[in-house]
Parts: sequence; C-alpha cells; structure tokens
Amino acid sequence: MRLSEASAHLGSFSARIKEEPTQIQANLGREGQIGTSWISSTAATAADAVLSTCPSPYEKRCLLQLLAATDFGDGGNAAAYYRRLYWKINLAEPLLRKDDELHLGNENWDDASLLSALEKNRHWEQARNWAKQLEASGAPWKSAMHHVTESQVVFKFVNLFVKWSRCDRLNLYFNLNQVSDLY
Repeated sequence: MRLSEASAHLGSFSARIKEEPTQIQANLGREGQIGTSWISSTAATAADAVLSTCPSPYEKRCLLQLLAATDFGDGGNAAAYYRRLYWKINLAEPLLRKDDELHLGNENWDDASLLSALEKNRHWEQARNWAKQLEASGAPWKSAMHHVTESQVVFKFVNLFVKWSRCDRLNLYFNLNQVSDLY
C-alpha cells in the first residue's frame, strides 16, 4: 500500500471515529462511550500489530508518521504515543540518520538511555525535543526538559571554569617569568 493510500484510509477512519460517538450515544447512552473506547483501543492494538510487521526502519517511520497524525478518538493518547515513537526512531535508528552527527552507535535505546546519550554527546536541541516528547507521554518524565537545561548549564559552567583556570595559570606563569626577569 502506498503512503497516500494509507493516509487516506487512516483519515477515513478518523472521520468515522469522530462521527461514531454521536450516533452511538444517541442510540445507546452510556454503553456508547464504552463502544467508542473499545473501538479506539482495538484500532491502536491493530496499528501496533501492523507496526511490528514493518520490514524496514524506513517503512516503520513512515507508518509512525501517519499514525501520529491520526485521531483514534481517545483524546489524543494514541497519537501522542505514536508521535513519541516517531521521534525516537528518527533519533535512535542508525539507518535513518543522514549524517550520523549524533554518534549513538547501533544500539536499541530505551527512552531514558536515549535522553542520556543525547545529553552526554551534547546534542542539546535534540535532547530538549526528545524531553518534550517524553513529558507529553506522562508523569515519570515530568521534569525532563528541566533536567536537560540543567545538564547544559552545568556543562557550560564546567567548560567556562576550565577555560578560566587555564587563563589564570597562564597569567600567573607569565607574571612570575616577568618578575624573575627583573632580578
């Protein structure tokens, strides 16, 4: 199936999910809400199953991009989940990195390890973007952005301190040499 066809099918699904609750609620009341959540849950499970069968990282990334833009009728939870996976595959998959400036190797990264690797390699912008995605996914990542900013400030402060220390030593060295030349 081509991307345009898949996008059209997912768009049609989203439109039907949006129409469905009003029709079901008019007929069934409270049971309609249960039916809508069941449909959303089943659709997300089916999407996960299709995602697991993607033969290449490129196809997986394309499908994740489509799923991230799809309304599953669950208040955006599934779309946020797929958006996070899309960001992760773009950052962590070695075959999808164009210039490999991240130097993350060929490992499979969990969320925390990927964030740590981005910070360790001083890719602050990517780390901040990944932290935003993690924060959107829930409570355990509540202060991830703050942590990245803190790490960057500490790194810059240490770097500045090292440079200042070198300058101070050179200044002291040359001042002592000048004093010894006078005698």
